[in-house]
Amino acid sequence: MKICMISDYSGVLDEGVRNTAFYLLRELSKSHKVLHTQVLDLFRRKGWRKIKDFQADILHFIPGPTAKCFMLTKALQIYGGFRRTVISATHPAVSRLLWGFIPILKPDLLLVQSYDSEIMFKKWGCRTEFLPSGVDTDKFSPPSEKKRRKLRAKYQIDQDKTVLLHVGSIKRSRNLRLLVELQKKLNVQSVVIGSESIPMERDLMEELVEAGCIVLRSYLPNIEEIYALSDYYIFPTISEPDAIEMPLSVMEAMSCNLPIISTRFRGLPRIFKEGDGFFYASNENDFLRILQATMKTALTVKTREKVLNYSWGKVASKLEDMYQELLQ
Repeated sequence: MKICMISDYSGVLDEGVRNTAFYLLRELSKSHKVLHTQVLDLFRRKGWRKIKDFQADILHFIPGPTAKCFMLTKALQIYGGFRRTVISATHPAVSRLLWGFIPILKPDLLLVQSYDSEIMFKKWGCRTEFLPSGVDTDKFSPPSEKKRRKLRAKYQIDQDKTVLLHVGSIKRSRNLRLLVELQKKLNVQSVVIGSESIPMERDLMEELVEAGCIVLRSYLPNIEEIYALSDYYIFPTISEPDAIEMPLSVMEAMSCNLPIISTRFRGLPRIFKEGDGFFYASNENDFLRILQATMKTALTVKTREKVLNYSWGKVASKLEDMYQELLQ
């Protein structure tokens, strides 16, 4: 099978959609001929020629979907003569102006992650399939206690503190001020890993630092080390535009067997039920209550078991089956 994949990935894995593209490219390239093209290349004539000359069976557009995504996919299908087109709805941003055009611009298959997105796109006549995010279960694995202590020493983090971790853009809309409150009310050390490529809100970063939170805003190729030294993963985000529908950071933390306290964000409740160290919280008081109830107890955590079926290899295998069905 020949696959042309369009994405924003350019070598830095500091954002969910780029990670998705990288891992799908890695896995699909093991068995198929895959041409990867960056979205920016579509604004150059040679980028279009390169795609047409490849003569792929499948065109798969990863970022979005946005109005630009739908229009480019349809234009590329007409120009390149692709047998089938696929769009991933990992981070939908569909304006009202586009609603009436989706039945005309729709791809052959739209991959969704939440029930809300599935209902929305089916309403517009799109064929949909559920494809979850994946996780590198080899890279993200539970550390030994010895390794955990060594990593805390490396990053100069108090060995005796309970470490709460959040990975993502530094924006108030991600509800990160919750970490300020938890830092003030509990004997914890909050750690926030922000993305360099996504603009941050400086006043929020200053507020986090002033409260005693550790904020690292740089690309960390060994980010698994930060998960490994942590005690909990906190995902307080409510706002839809500020994370992909099935956040990779939550799944990476689960792969390290961390306890998870999260909002019922988009696609997460679709595949993860509460229990064995996975908790859903509706408000600030819930986060505080769960931490107070579990920090001083012997908590049974089996979050890694919950996520093992979603390794990138298994997700890519499921995607291959969808491609094959489309081509038949």
